[in-house]
Amino acid sequence: MVSVGFLIRIEAKPDRVQDVENMLKSAVDHVRAEGVAAGWFALRRWRDALRELHAREASERDKARYVRRLELLSTQLLEAEHGDKVATGIVTQHAERVSAYVRSCAANVGLRPDQPFTVTLGGSVVAEDNILRRSVLHELSGDLPQTTVVTDNAAPILGTVLDALAESGLAPDPAVRETLLSWTE
Repeated sequence: MVSVGFLIRIEAKPDRVQDVENMLKSAVDHVRAEGVAAGWFALRRWRDALRELHAREASERDKARYVRRLELLSTQLLEAEHGDKVATGIVTQHAERVSAYVRSCAANVGLRPDQPFTVTLGGSVVAEDNILRRSVLHELSGDLPQTTVVTDNAAPILGTVLDALAESGLAPDPAVRETLLSWTE
């Protein structure tokens, strides 16, 4: 498994785009001839590059496990929506844990439960109206009545990018951060 890589952003002047593209294409033969690089990607936009890197990193086993987990989650949510007591109990337990996690995070940054602040829910499962989202909202309203809950519709790849930045120890400058947080599908 590849554990180290380079992501190089090249911004060409409008009249030099073709020259930069030609230069990158010519470098591919040299990179392949060395036989050291596991991959070489040259894409026009950051979003395309990040999606490509993420897709190539995920192995078939990981993809199958992820699909299976989504199937199980979908089944569990559907059963809970139809009143299954065990499934509903599991969903409620997850909502309680999310609320406890938010309370803990808030306390760690000095926010009190009676103080107004915003909680952002992100991810496709909690972005849609379903029993899990409704349970999370219910728990948060009881535990943190002054909070405002909003939904983030950022591109799914954003989490991967933010994780990579955090693991590398790099803090994005305000312009990069604004660009990352503005990505949507």
